[in-house]
Amino acid sequence: MKSRNIRASFWWRLILIFQTGIAVTCYAYQPNKLYHLTILFTNDHHGHFWSDSNNDYGMAARKTLIDQIRKQVKQQGGYVLLLSGGDVNTGVPESDLLHAEPDFKAMSQMKYDTMVLGNHEFDNPIKVLRKQQSWANFPFLSANIYDKKTGKRIFKPYLLKNFSGLKVAIIGLTTESTAQLTFHHNNLIFKPAIQAAKKLVASLQGKTDLIIALTHLGFYPQGNYPTTPGDITLARKVPLIDIIIGGHSHTALFKPHIENGVIIAQAFHYGQYLGRMDLTFKNGHVRVVNYKLIPITKNIPPDQKLKHMLSQYRQHGRAVMQKIVGRALQTFSGSRLLVRYRQTAIGQLIGRVQAQETQSDIGIINGGSIRAGIPAGNITYRTLLKVFPFGNTIVTFKRTGKQLKAYLQTIISMRQGSGGYPQIYGVSITLKNNKIITIKVHHKKLINNHEYSLSITSAMAKGLNGYPIVTSLPSYVNTYYTDIELFVNYLTKHSPLNIKDYSPQNVIIVKEK
Repeated sequence: MKSRNIRASFWWRLILIFQTGIAVTCYAYQPNKLYHLTILFTNDHHGHFWSDSNNDYGMAARKTLIDQIRKQVKQQGGYVLLLSGGDVNTGVPESDLLHAEPDFKAMSQMKYDTMVLGNHEFDNPIKVLRKQQSWANFPFLSANIYDKKTGKRIFKPYLLKNFSGLKVAIIGLTTESTAQLTFHHNNLIFKPAIQAAKKLVASLQGKTDLIIALTHLGFYPQGNYPTTPGDITLARKVPLIDIIIGGHSHTALFKPHIENGVIIAQAFHYGQYLGRMDLTFKNGHVRVVNYKLIPITKNIPPDQKLKHMLSQYRQHGRAVMQKIVGRALQTFSGSRLLVRYRQTAIGQLIGRVQAQETQSDIGIINGGSIRAGIPAGNITYRTLLKVFPFGNTIVTFKRTGKQLKAYLQTIISMRQGSGGYPQIYGVSITLKNNKIITIKVHHKKLINNHEYSLSITSAMAKGLNGYPIVTSLPSYVNTYYTDIELFVNYLTKHSPLNIKDYSPQNVIIVKEK
């Protein structure tokens, strides 16, 4: 498989000395010794601590597999690194309700060495993230997250491991788009990951024999990233990195991708696979001798001790979430192929809930915040936690008719298919060449000097997906009611829900050019 002379590039080392003034010294590994290192990895877990309906994956089975591999590698005289590419949070109600306590405690039992912080680690306030850190017996890494006030990093930038003289550095890099994807980051700066990587890798020269970038940046073929640079661009810009273990794009790399001599790996999502990369290292040469994504299936017996612990969390969460809070006569689809492309019934429903429960004229929700639909039948807390996994509160603010037109022009320009695409309640808009021609608020023509009240999520108010930041407006009010609380209040008055009452027809009318 892949073989690489890690430090043979004289020219890169010479450039490094001129640019940074850092002298590259000799390395600590034992000459002529053949090292065996196995890297195990997961990414984008998103709360899937329990097995699915087919008894596939789940953390208890993952632990069994990890323990088996550790034993095997140890018997062969090798070493094991267990890494997470981030986004442990957000996605399964039983986990979300408990702030991923079962997930982090299970990772501790599996003896993860470290994880990089993903963007969804910031779906909760920083105090929750610190609590999660206390549940974990391994460090959280990120080299490019800084405190606005102090200008200092708030997490460890890297972890250094020593395997009988072989020094391995694992550096953490978090997508800088976190500032647009989440909202619990008021006092944080997410600096460009590649810039941070260049400086950190330079400072590690002479201190380590192998550099692994543990990233939550995404794998984008040909380097065509959607918003911020991913692993391929990182490999092109920082070739002194040896291996990239990635996350964020939920990519299943069934064979390692080699970019600019850098080995890139990623293991899909939800713990469905355990990534395994077996390396040999001798005299500065690294070679991938085995690589595979191992499916976690029901054929792997779960670790009984861990299964028992997780079952207690699951039972507690399910008891709360099975409470029926309403009913729907038909299914309200929340497919991302709908809510990020066109006006929908579920968008009208959510917008109306926000507007009516806060006594606002208009309710707006970005399509990316709608994570599931509402099936026909009984509605439970579990149903709503799937629709609203982020714990947003609802805020209100006021705009004159003229200001409202400018605000709407900004948000309707959001690209179809993106998480920013708006679902709008209470407004009908006529467009020509993507410019607003007329606006009606509840069927009445917009009045320029009249004040209108809007309700949106706290995330949108703080600039999620590029929405205008409105938190400094004098009229801004955070209700501190969560999206789920308002929805439950609405259901007590309007259940059962009839989809005919939430038709999106004529919300936006497009004129011919």
